[in-house]
Amino acid sequence: MYTREAYLADPEVIADPTEFARISESEATHVLVSILASAGPESPVTEHRFVSNLGGGNNAALRLDADQIRAQAKKITAYWKNRAIIGDPD
Repeated sequence: MYTREAYLADPEVIADPTEFARISESEATHVLVSILASAGPESPVTEHRFVSNLGGGNNAALRLDADQIRAQAKKITAYWKNRAIIGDPD
């Protein structure tokens, strides 16, 4: 959930003039951006989303330092590798 202001500051929204205009012209105060579900204690983003976030797709990711990026990359890699090993159909 983003506030309207935070959503309009998101790099992916800024890059999409149609979406930016849609929210700018609406009376929305908040925007639901995703719903995450997990059967485990943590649900890291996919490798694709992680790289997208680092490339400017998420403002919070831009504040990570090199050690935090490496730690998240290791966690994400381990999580998704484990899912592939146990035969997760997704």
